[in-house]
Order: sequence, then C-alpha cells, then structure tokens
Amino acid sequence: LGVEHQEAIGLSVGSVSHVLGTVSCMETNPTAGSYSSISLVLCGIISSILAPFVFKLIYFFV
Repeated sequence: LGVEHQEAIGLSVGSVSHVLGTVSCMETNPTAGSYSSISLVLCGIISSILAPFVFKLIYFFV
C-alpha cells in the first residue's frame, strides 16, 4: 500500500495481528513496535469492555 509512517504501520499491525505482529515490528523498527504494543493493549481493553454489551444485544434478538 505504500504506507511509510511507522506510527501508522504499528497501529495497524498491532490491532490486526496482535502479538506476532508486534514482535515483528519490534524487530524491524522500535517506533512501529511501540505503537503496535499500544494498539494491542487498547484493542484488548476496548474488546473486554464491549463484549458484555454485545452478548446482551445478541441474546436480546435471539
């Protein structure tokens, strides 16, 4: 895709490929790795907060 900003690469890799992508980013570029780890943690927190509401919504319609 031609993305050259290490911050954007780190955020996208951390939110999509989780730990293996974060390790890969850490090996290639520390900036991308740090943004990837931040993205990984934030996605985990947001998922754990939203999961109960999503389950209640699913059970409401089923």
